Amino acid sequence: MIWFTSFTYITPEEENIAQIAIHKFQIKPLEHLQERSGRNDILTDVIGLLTGVENTVTDGEGNVRKKLYIQDQRKQQVTVTLWNEVANSFIQENMLLTGIEANILVITGTRVTQYLRNYQLGSSSGTKIYRNLNIAEVEEFKKAVGEFIPEVTQF
Repeated sequence: MIWFTSFTYITPEEENIAQIAIHKFQIKPLEHLQERSGRNDILTDVIGLLTGVENTVTDGEGNVRKKLYIQDQRKQQVTVTLWNEVANSFIQENMLLTGIEANILVITGTRVTQYLRNYQLGSSSGTKIYRNLNIAEVEEFKKAVGEFIPEVTQF
C-alpha cells in the first residue's frame, strides 16, 4: 500500500511516457468463448473483423439493441449485441465505408452467452468499442487476415 501525506511530492516523468501503453486488453480468442459462457462474473475482451451491422431496435420496454457481426482470422463469426447506452453510442457511419480499410474492432467488457449452440457476446455497462487501434494485437490481426476487406453488411 502507498500512503500519501502533506509532504509527498510527485514529479512527472517526461522521458518514459511513450513506453506506457494507452490501452491494455486481455483479448480472448473467439474459439475459447465456451470457457466463459454464462459466467456473469467475468467480462471478455475480443478482437474481430466487422462483417455486419443491424439497425438499432427498441423493444416494448424501451431497451435499445444493435447487433454487430465480427469474425476472427479463421472466419469464425460471432454476434455481439449492444444494449442501451452502448448501442446508442455506437457510430456506424465510418464502419460502412467499404473498400477503404478493414474495420478491426476491439470490443471490451462483454458477457458470453450461448443461444442455439452458438456463443454470443452481449455488452455490459463497461463495454467499449475501438476501431483500428494502433496496437500490436490489431497489427497481428491485420497480418493474419491479409488484404481482405469485407463489405460490411447492413441489415
